[in-house]
Amino acid sequence: MKLFEYEKWFFDVYTSDHAYFIIFISKIDVAGNTKLYLQMHGSNEQDSGAYRKIFNWGIKLDPLEYGTDAILTRQGKIDFSSDTINLSLTNRDFGIDLTYDLSYSSFAQQSEMSIQGNKKASLSWKPVFPRARVNGSIELREHFIHHFDNETGYSDYVHSTFLPFRIPVESLYWGRMHAPETDLTYSIVQDKSGQKHWGKVYAWHKGQWFEFDVYKVECIEYSQSKTLKIKYPDRYSIVAKNSEANIEITVYNHREMIINDFIGDAIYTRRLALQILRWITKNPRGIKFIATADVKMHSPGSVLEYSSLPIIDEYSIFG
Repeated sequence: MKLFEYEKWFFDVYTSDHAYFIIFISKIDVAGNTKLYLQMHGSNEQDSGAYRKIFNWGIKLDPLEYGTDAILTRQGKIDFSSDTINLSLTNRDFGIDLTYDLSYSSFAQQSEMSIQGNKKASLSWKPVFPRARVNGSIELREHFIHHFDNETGYSDYVHSTFLPFRIPVESLYWGRMHAPETDLTYSIVQDKSGQKHWGKVYAWHKGQWFEFDVYKVECIEYSQSKTLKIKYPDRYSIVAKNSEANIEITVYNHREMIINDFIGDAIYTRRLALQILRWITKNPRGIKFIATADVKMHSPGSVLEYSSLPIIDEYSIFG
């Protein structure tokens, strides 16, 4: 039995009318005692170009059965297969009925971004569906309902056996970008010094799959979030390589879409419990942005270059 285990399934969808929705399913197991949580966030673009919060909502789920191909709760079920994920969860307050269909005929991944610690502790991240077609609906009873018809979505998975206060991570960069013939996603974590990092970039171009190890992350300009009151990299570049190819990504022109104070957004309301939880988990806080990216990838015999493409990215801090 593991002393601590954390799993998170992340789903998002950015709609054709410039609304953004995210769903977290988080499983926390402490010495065999399992808790399962759902969080949902939504925002949409205003005439000014700024994004306004639609909702920020969470609930504790009641797990019944748990496996690699399904999670069954009293509120419904999540089914996983190689090319489809179905989320069907409901109670008197909310309803989720979503289908994520993989946009590729097949998807194989050779490795995942991982950190190995002492005493067999580890942290890993992997994209599950780098690009998906999303259909269905999200509803908060008597407050909000949104229907999705072949919108573009994404899903990934995080697994950790680090005790939260021992995780060697101080900041996180994440992003996902879609172009007509190319999809790209990355996740990079840094230690407190900012000098040591772990990260992967994955790219799919015309049916060909590329995996890169992050070589360098450089912050060029910073801005201050008035909402979350943290300083974030408003312009940064990523250089990543493998044995045959390299890629450079520059991200800039950030607009805040969703503020995620992970612990404050949870269903812990008592002040003392909230303070203890923030200490144990290193108090993660993050912002998801809509931004602009330039990408240049060199592979044998070809150069792929994109300028001024929209990208969804995130910056989070711990501690």
